[in-house]
This record gives sequence, C-alpha cells and structure tokens, in this order.
Amino acid sequence: MAHSLGYLLLFISALAVGVKAYHRHGYHEARIMKRQTTPCDPTEKFRRPDGRCNNLDNPDWGAAGSIMPRFQPSAYANGMDSPRTNGVSSNALPGARKISLDVHGPNDATAKITLMVMQWGQFLDHDMTIVPHPSVDPDCCTNVQAECFNIAIPPEDGYFTGRDCMPFVRSSQTKVDGVGEQTNSITAYIDGSMVYGSSEEHMQELRGTNGRLRTLQQHRSDYLPAAGDSACRNETGEHCFLAGDERVNEQPGLAAMHTIFVREHNRIAGELRKVNTDWSSDQIFQVARDIVIAEIQHITYDAFLPLVLGPVFMERYNLKTNQPYTYNTSIDAGIRNEFATAAYRFGHSLIPEDITVNNEALMFKNLFLKPSTVLESMGGLAESLAREPSMAMDRQFAHSVTQHLFQEEERQGSDLVALNIQRGRDHGLQPLNAYRKICSGNPFTSLAQLFPRDTTAQATYEDIDDVDLFTGGVAEDAVDEGLVGQTFACLLATQFSFLRHGDRFFYLNRDRPNRFNREQMEEIRQVTLGKIICDNTENDRIQSDVFLPAKVGNERKECSNLPSLDLRKWGGGGGGRDGGGGDGGPRRG
Repeated sequence: MAHSLGYLLLFISALAVGVKAYHRHGYHEARIMKRQTTPCDPTEKFRRPDGRCNNLDNPDWGAAGSIMPRFQPSAYANGMDSPRTNGVSSNALPGARKISLDVHGPNDATAKITLMVMQWGQFLDHDMTIVPHPSVDPDCCTNVQAECFNIAIPPEDGYFTGRDCMPFVRSSQTKVDGVGEQTNSITAYIDGSMVYGSSEEHMQELRGTNGRLRTLQQHRSDYLPAAGDSACRNETGEHCFLAGDERVNEQPGLAAMHTIFVREHNRIAGELRKVNTDWSSDQIFQVARDIVIAEIQHITYDAFLPLVLGPVFMERYNLKTNQPYTYNTSIDAGIRNEFATAAYRFGHSLIPEDITVNNEALMFKNLFLKPSTVLESMGGLAESLAREPSMAMDRQFAHSVTQHLFQEEERQGSDLVALNIQRGRDHGLQPLNAYRKICSGNPFTSLAQLFPRDTTAQATYEDIDDVDLFTGGVAEDAVDEGLVGQTFACLLATQFSFLRHGDRFFYLNRDRPNRFNREQMEEIRQVTLGKIICDNTENDRIQSDVFLPAKVGNERKECSNLPSLDLRKWGGGGGGRDGGGGDGGPRRG
C-alpha cells in the first residue's frame, strides 16, 4: 500500500501568514483575479494566463480562483468551518508556539545540497498557490475579530518575552455544501505565473515591446519594474519590485530568481526576433513564454524533484523526464490543500541563519521584505545560493524563521513553524496518521516512534493521533536518497504527478497545442538552471547542477562550456506548426 494514494487519485481523478508587518505591507490579500467566462477554444495555441480551459472538459480545474481539492476530508472542530482545536481525547491540542519550542528547536546540521534547493522551492511554490485572506485589521492581538485565530505565546517562552499573543488571521473560506474550503488565487499549473501573472490584465501590465517583459534600467542592467513602496519595507532607498507574483519582495534570493527569469524571457525574445524578423510582438512574446515555461517544468522534474523525492518515488509516480508521458483528461491538477498548507512547506527547514554574499555574511532576519540587495549584487546572490550548503531537512528550524520572521523591531517578529501548524488547523487538515494510513498503511502507534530519544517532544502531544501534519511530516525519517519522509513524499509525488499528467500544455505532451518538435525538445532537455544563471547574470563560472555542491562530476565550469539553448531551432522552417509544434514554423504575420 506504499503508493496506494498516488495510484488511486491518479486514476480516479505559502506562504500565507498573519503577522503585523507582513499584512501592513500588502500581503494579507492575494491579487483577486477577474474570472474569465469565455467559452473554451480547443484550437487555442497557448495556455491562458488564468489557467482556464487547460482541461477542456472541466475548464475551471487548476484555474486561478478555483477551490483547492483535498487528499482527505476536512477535520474542522464543528465539522463545518471552525479550526481543529481538540485532540482524540477531546482535550485541547498543544499550542502551535509551544510545539515549535518543544519539537522544532534550532538546527545546526547542514545537508549535501545547496541553498538553491530552498530557493527554487520557494520560487516554484509561488507559481502554484496563494490563499486569500479577508480584509481585516491584521493586528488580531489588539483587535480580536471573528477572522482571528491567534497563537498563544506560553509563559515559559524564552524569546518572545513580554508578549502572550502572536496575531493570526484565518484564510478566507468558500462554502461547498456548507463546509468551508479555501481557494487558490493563482493558477495551479507549473506555467510560470510567478513571472507572467495569473490573469490577462496582470500579464498585460508586465509586458513591454517587441515581445519582451517590462524592465527597469539600474546600474546599467535590467531589473524588475518598480512597485509601490507598500510592497516591502518602507525604508529610504528601498526598491520594491513588480512581478507576476506579489510575494517577489519577501527576500532578495527570491527577487533574484524573478529577475533571472524575466531576463531569460527577454533574452529568448531577442534571439527569436533575430531568427524570425517578420514575427509580430505577440508571436515573439508567446513563443518565448512557452519556452520559459518548458524550462521551468524541465528543471523542476529533471533536477529539483529527484533530490526531494528520491529515485523510488520518482519512478513509482512516473515523474522522471525519460519515462513515458500521457496526458489524462480525468486528472484535476488543482493544488491539494494538504500540499500547500503542510507538505510543500518542508523547505522552511532548509533556511539558514545567514548567507554569505561577496564575502559578507548577511543575516536572513535582516533580509525579509528588503529585496534591494538584488540591485547591489545579482550575480553574487545567485552564486551564493549555488555554493552554500542548505540546512538539513528535518524537524529543526533556524531562529531566522522561528523568532525573526518579518521582524522590524527586536522580539516583534513571528514564528513560521507556529504559523504553519496554526494554518493547518485553520484549514481543518487531518493529523499525520490519517495520511500515513492512505500513503503507507502503516500509521505510527506511539509518540516514541515518531520522536525517538526525545522525551520533550514525546510529551508535547497527548496522543500520536493528535500530531499535526506539518510537525509529523518534517519529523519522519527521509526516504532513500530523498529529503522528505514517506508521508510528504507520497503527498508531494501525487501532486506533482497531477501537475504533470493533468496539464494539457505540459512540455512533454506530444499532443499539446504547438508541441515542440524533436529538435526543439532536444534543446529543452539540455536546459539547466546553471546555464540560465550564466546567461542572465555577471557570473562566468558555475556548476551545471546548482542544486548540488561543486565537486568531481559536477565541477564549476566556464559558462561557455555549458550547453546552450539553440533558438535557431525555433526559426524559419525549423520551428513548429503555429508556434512550436509539428513540422512547420510558427504562424507569420
């Protein structure tokens, strides 16, 4: 039964936090997309920015604004919409901050992967999901409202002294048969929406001329266009960026990834214009966008997921890029609630206390909502992410996220681990064992099994069947050659299988509109994130696989020695019919 959930669903079928600083700077509500209701046109050559009509039989599957499906039914306290607050004994569950203190202490172990795994994970997360929140005063500790679900700070807390409350705003709900469900404000598909936006209006806002995306010239280089100063810390000289996703300004590494891929789009658009001089601006834009999306999908499935899931789960769930591909119209690729609210948050454990950029140690706690570091050293940031080791993926977390999250004043930050646990209860997620039962058929029978040799962690919960999905998931031993434990591997692999086989425009689909021809596919298959960084920063040396440290077999090389995407294959008669598929070239005119 180890993979029963994946096969059953395959064939049958963020960061959202509530801290004062985060809300005040404009993140408490996702950009609400205007739903498109125009009929689906099966001859459309490119995916819609809002994700609608990807599945022609069920046009709203995976679209911006759609309900988030679940792996398991909700476990609300009242069966309808109130947070999960009690355990199997009917006693109150331990507080989220107490669990963070007792179970998720500080980390000191590093992993044999680079920080780029964490950074790609966040960048990719912002392509797939954001849950909206109601318009309320975010300082729920001062102004308690119906939408508040505050986190108690225990008296024995050694850091947040003088406080007894951490503010938390519940996610917005949409009632389905009377039961509260959450919605996804952006497209579920891996479609580059963090670069291009999740609505036609937003995409048009980001577009420039000659098929390019808008940029702003700073220091003789192209950067993201400026956004209002409410998008990040309102400090003198702080430059806030505008991108396809509103969370671009969370921290400089994320802003760097956004900048690299906007530059990559514009680099590709420029090359396409050279080899197709009579293409319109829209043709250049759409084909460049199509290629960039394929690059993101290929990097995710070819280099990122194998490290996260290990070879067994990659093979079992048909996720390897060299395995046969079939698009399945019966699969809803929508992001499952448990994936967004717990399983895909595993990357928070990889975050360190600091990162060294150009020989200067920068504390993460001082980088939140301060993206202007990108203007000072794009290449240095990218090089550091590809060089420095990640923290180990385990139940330990850096103080940068458990004490200093979005901190503006000493001891006034927040705790990401506590927020993750509270968010799971807010969304009515079932406890860990409910998912172990369907993933492996092997639920834990005692707290000592999950937390061996840790009596403090064992004493935190009353019963093993009370353990929150996020806490239990990061506490499990990693699967062979992977980062996450068995339950998270099961949930992640199933979701990424849906995103692969439930996406009509997936780059491996030979029946997709404007499918890539054989020569184009060969070019995309050799794409690496390392080469994209080379092409779009001042770096001149890097290892090909930036998710792993440079070593024998993955040596740092001159950028000119890494394989390049030959865009001549998209030119003239070498392109695909109507923009990338079949035997002819993209439609001219």
